[in-house]
Amino acid sequence: MSTPADIIRDGLWHNNPGLVQLLGLCPLLAISGTVVNAVGLGIATTLTLLLSNVIVSLIREHVRSEIRIPVYVLIIASIVTAIELAMNAWFHGLFLILGIFIPLIVTNCAIIGRAEAFASRNSVPRAALDGLMMGLGFTGVLIALGALRELLGQGTLFADFHLLLGEWGHALRIEFFPEEHGFLLALLPPGAFLAMGLLIAVKNWIDAAMESGPEPAEDAAAEPGPSAPQRRIGSCAGSARGWPPTGRTLPPGGRPALRPIVRPDNPPRRIGSCAGSARGWPPTGRTQPPVGGRPSGRFHGRAWSNQRRRVATSTTSPGSSAPASDRAGAPGSPKPSSTASAPLNP
Repeated sequence: MSTPADIIRDGLWHNNPGLVQLLGLCPLLAISGTVVNAVGLGIATTLTLLLSNVIVSLIREHVRSEIRIPVYVLIIASIVTAIELAMNAWFHGLFLILGIFIPLIVTNCAIIGRAEAFASRNSVPRAALDGLMMGLGFTGVLIALGALRELLGQGTLFADFHLLLGEWGHALRIEFFPEEHGFLLALLPPGAFLAMGLLIAVKNWIDAAMESGPEPAEDAAAEPGPSAPQRRIGSCAGSARGWPPTGRTLPPGGRPALRPIVRPDNPPRRIGSCAGSARGWPPTGRTQPPVGGRPSGRFHGRAWSNQRRRVATSTTSPGSSAPASDRAGAPGSPKPSSTASAPLNP
């Protein structure tokens, strides 16, 4: 459900009945020769939209769907008739200028469209707000079009405003240049189409500029800064799996994306003195199996170190328990030959 702010934005700009929906173009183009005509027709249209939306929202649960459109048209026609009679009574001069375009409000598609699309599906306050904003948006387009045509065609603004405001409306007249120097095409129907196209182009240009906006800043973490230098990978820092290659660099906290493929038919790889990791395996000169790339579990880590220490202790440490037959001078053992240790004389 749209919020009141969305209803206001749609009526005044995003879904404007004159610039976006392009509804009610007949009175919009025909009667918008001056600002006073545009204001008079805009007020009548806004009152019709407001009152028709309120009434349709009130009776929306009591009207059958088969006859809802004729009922809506009857409501709109009654409101327009009341407005026409009021303008004839209090603004007779303006009523004579607007003429047939006041009764033609009944056939304005914007009014019947809002009654069917919005007022018949929403509460009275929301329907009243929608009708008011749509009417003000339509009136704004009328005033902008009337001001542009009056300025180009007659060189004035707010001329004949006494028809709407009385005698003090004469003080609102602003003259920019004499009327005989005006652009006649702006007062004719073709000028109305040209001015309408200009207003639509301006709105589209503003919408495009608002949608583009400033480009979002790139993520600063994508590239390492001076506080996070790249780590140099030397020739002895790789693990037994064979990556990263010598001399390559890694991003902070990163690792290579791909690892080499070890095929079963690869021969065993000789592990030199610099290929082991910090855990102490594999020892210097050992070989690794061709598949898997690391020694078996019995040579792994502390187990290999313990085994190497036991072997060294049993062979080199004093007091080791050697067999009696291997000890020199033991009974029954053969005496060492004197010729074996004596040097040979030529």
